[in-house]
Formats: sequence, structure tokens, C-alpha cells
Amino acid sequence: MAKFVYTPINCIYRDKDSYLMEVELPGVKKEDIDVELTENSVCISGDKDSITYSGCWSLYHAADIKNAKAEFDNGLLKITLPFKEPIETVKLEVK
Repeated sequence: MAKFVYTPINCIYRDKDSYLMEVELPGVKKEDIDVELTENSVCISGDKDSITYSGCWSLYHAADIKNAKAEFDNGLLKITLPFKEPIETVKLEVK
């Protein structure tokens, strides 16, 4: 039987301290989800019958992966990734 691979629907939000990532994995069981993190990327895969959901996303700011958290409920995976260090924003004057 052929296996179909789809990139899951996702949203990535950013607040002042962290990223919040929401990924839809309909019909996938928690034990069939694989999440791999680096400081600058998130890769997620999950299997359901003949469907594989797979996607990797780059992060603009380095994440503190040791303090990352993931929750899965009713087909929605939520990952919280705190920033590795505080991000300072500076307004640059254009001359």
C-alpha cells in the first residue's frame, strides 16, 4: 500500500519570551508523534494508517530546547519554545 506524506497545518506565534507552535495531526496517536528540536529548528512527524505527516520549520531566534514543552490533545500538538536568551529590540534611526 502506498504511503502519502503531508506537511501538517501549523501556526507559529511569538511573544516576548517564547514561540508557541500549534500543529494539526488529525487521527494520529500521541505515541506515533516524533518531535526533534535544535536551537534553530523544529521537525515533527506522525503516522496514521497510510498517511505520514512530516514537516520542519526554521526558527528566527535560538530556542532554549532544554525547557521546551509539548502537549497533545485531540489531534492538536502544542509546543512552547522559550527563547535561549532575552531578545533586545533597538529602534535604528535612518539618516
